[in-house]
Amino acid sequence: MRPEHWLYTIPLRLRSLFRRDRAERELDDEIRFHLDQQIAESISNGLAPDEARCAALRAMEGLELHKEECRDMRRVNWIEDAVYDFRFALRMMRKSPGFTAVAVLTLALGIGAHTAVWSFSGFLFDQQLPVRDSGQIASVTFHSRSDDRYGFSYPGYIAIRGQAKSFETLAAHYSTSPLHVLANGSADEINGAVVSANYFPMLGIQPRLGRFFLPEEDSVADRNPVAVISYDYWHSHFAGTTDAISQKIRINGVLFDIIGIAPQNFRGVEPPLSNDIWIPTAMLHVGYRWCDSFKLGCATLQIMGRLALGSTTKRAQEELSTVAASLAAEYKVPPEQAHLLVEPGSGAAQQMKNLYGPSSRLLLAASAMLLLVVAVNIAGLLVARAEARRKEIAIRVAIGSGRARLIRQWITESLILALVGGAGGLVVWVVARNFLVRLYSTDSETGMAQHFEIPFNADLVVYTLGITVVLGLLFGVLPAIEAARKNPIHELKDGGSREGSRRTRLRAALVTAQIALTLPLVIGAGLLSRSTATLLNAPSFDPTRIALVRLRPRLVNYTPNQAQGYIREVQRRLLVVPGVQSVSLAEGNGAVWQLGDTVQLGLPAQPGFGVDHHDIAPGYFQTLGLPFLAGRDFDMRDVPSSPRVAITNDTLAARLWPGQSPIGRSLLIESKTFVVVGEVRNVLLHNVLDAPEPAIYVPFWQNDFQQEIDARVCIRVAANARAVLPMIRQAATSADPNVPVTELTSLADQINTRYFQVFLAADAMQFAGALALFLSALGLYAVLTFVVSGRTREIGIRVALGAQTGDVMRMVLGQGARLALYGVAIGGAGAMGLTGLLAAWLYGVPARDPVIFFGAGTLLLTVALAACYIPARRATRVDPMVAL
Repeated sequence: MRPEHWLYTIPLRLRSLFRRDRAERELDDEIRFHLDQQIAESISNGLAPDEARCAALRAMEGLELHKEECRDMRRVNWIEDAVYDFRFALRMMRKSPGFTAVAVLTLALGIGAHTAVWSFSGFLFDQQLPVRDSGQIASVTFHSRSDDRYGFSYPGYIAIRGQAKSFETLAAHYSTSPLHVLANGSADEINGAVVSANYFPMLGIQPRLGRFFLPEEDSVADRNPVAVISYDYWHSHFAGTTDAISQKIRINGVLFDIIGIAPQNFRGVEPPLSNDIWIPTAMLHVGYRWCDSFKLGCATLQIMGRLALGSTTKRAQEELSTVAASLAAEYKVPPEQAHLLVEPGSGAAQQMKNLYGPSSRLLLAASAMLLLVVAVNIAGLLVARAEARRKEIAIRVAIGSGRARLIRQWITESLILALVGGAGGLVVWVVARNFLVRLYSTDSETGMAQHFEIPFNADLVVYTLGITVVLGLLFGVLPAIEAARKNPIHELKDGGSREGSRRTRLRAALVTAQIALTLPLVIGAGLLSRSTATLLNAPSFDPTRIALVRLRPRLVNYTPNQAQGYIREVQRRLLVVPGVQSVSLAEGNGAVWQLGDTVQLGLPAQPGFGVDHHDIAPGYFQTLGLPFLAGRDFDMRDVPSSPRVAITNDTLAARLWPGQSPIGRSLLIESKTFVVVGEVRNVLLHNVLDAPEPAIYVPFWQNDFQQEIDARVCIRVAANARAVLPMIRQAATSADPNVPVTELTSLADQINTRYFQVFLAADAMQFAGALALFLSALGLYAVLTFVVSGRTREIGIRVALGAQTGDVMRMVLGQGARLALYGVAIGGAGAMGLTGLLAAWLYGVPARDPVIFFGAGTLLLTVALAACYIPARRATRVDPMVAL
């Protein structure tokens, strides 16, 4: 027995004195001698002391205590092995700083981008309201079989509130009311909400200062002009002082008393819409002016309530089914198609879910595919790294390390690498989150402010940790199994050609898969890039030279005649602004180049159909730079007392009079006869899912079936429109400082805002495609580098036998080109089925555009050949004498 073994057994013997009973302590010396001898022999054969003792104890029958001791020792060994694996993995990461940096950066970009999109989607669909017991809050909407959702009139709200026994309380709100507010000398158009008196108590929130509405302040129409303002508005307009309470502000021309300040983190119940002022439903006439919500048929209010204890949304919906039938007549639907839908009050408003949901799901799918590319790339790098460490692995296998032990070591290294990358991903998440919030919070062309708040919370950390662990296992298991299959004898003798061939095929398969996953991302980026270019250029005008401003005389209760006089005066003042070339008008709702409300249109003695229309002033098409196909523009002759005239686009003309000129023909709009005097090209933007839309234009000053009060002014300037925006505002406000002048912007900025989801999707796909392209090139470069390294002797023999530099270059480049071609073929077939998912964001480009497909494949092959060049060049420099 070796002395070191005898010293090793001392603590074990001392411990046995305390743990064994008397019968076991009386084992005779002969058994002890044989036990020690067996342990010493095992140690001399290469087993570790703990492993040797366990093997000896297992060989002794009937000693339960020895089995317990062995289990304890195995438990200790497992912990020690885990600590050893962790320390060894850190050493290997420090030993290869270049590999570690590339892997960590790649993982951080992939994980950070994916978690940012995931957290944004969670805000849309799962974000809880900052109120008491938010899980008990539910919304009520009316919808028909076609799934059209409606609000409620005030009488409808009262009817539901009286029969909703499943709710503790039901409150009404209209949370998207644009309000023109004069406060402390400043005039703003802000988002406000009209709410019932029980709105704040239902949510369970307390005022930061002052109080909320009293029931008697919400009982008589137009009697109590009181308002609650938001914390942010309080600080921005009243410097956060307590004397803001009881001050007066003018809302849409009516004086209101401020009675309270909302809590700091409360911005309303329909995120991301952010409200700054709340007024009672009794003041609906101030907050909503297009119809009278106190009467049936004006369904503007939304309903939200707190479920009673023990109640569920399903039970509440069943209870309200009888009320839905009684409301069917108000919505002009059959009673059997009327339903009241009760849903959880979490997440964004339904219209926001419908608006942002498709783009968030697209970004989520793109980021998930990018994660797969990252995983395959790291797996390929780890397989290549295993090739570089084959001698180390062979030695470990030769001295007794089992395959399970090697696999555990490799998976430990992969998990640590993934965890470090996941930590970096949280840093990338902050940057990507801020980008998404800044982009999505941009006001739309309707001027509604939006507030996205995506917090750093425990759910995010857990999700990131889960993604990190899954990735670590995903890209770590395959290299671990491959490393454990090595034949130590072949490796130590510098042989193992079969294993080397198998490992080469594995790396080639990983690179092919990576290229196949990359191509759909590159194709998607190309399609969306062409789509954004179409949005900016397809209307055939230069949007950077057109300025826009919205005039809102309706907010200060102008009559139609007063509004027309005011708008004409603004138009006259704008024409003398330096740099302005022409000024025209369009109706107040919708974007300038889009359409307004739907009107019934048809030919005499034929059934009509719905067509969107636009009210425009003379010079509209000239201001936008749109040529006429036939006929004339509107002019000052087209007034209410003159014959009604209209202009059609080519799509409508082809539908009504195929193959014929529409000029001089009559049609009916809302049962009134109009004569077509002009035809223009279709300038409406539509995606590949929609057919070109027919459009009808009527004179702004002649429209007698819907008098225009608000207006959008389009101004053509000589240079960039942004430079003259301040002068345009000054000219507009000089006509009447009380009228809100809003949405002052260039047409290019309006297009960017209105179609920001397309631009966002394009940016995201371009980022994902560029990163995937880089990773594919990196993976191909790594594979060919190791292939050239493994074939050094073969290349030396070829050169010695007369192979020229070009022959060696073609051999290596050909191998890389084959892998790239396989990947492009597989990826192209997959992209044919996937690009249809982008159809809603594609304007002016088909989902299977051959130019984009060919260009993306060519780009990928070019990048792949560039990645192959360095290993190929290195192969040509092999010295045959050194290689042999």
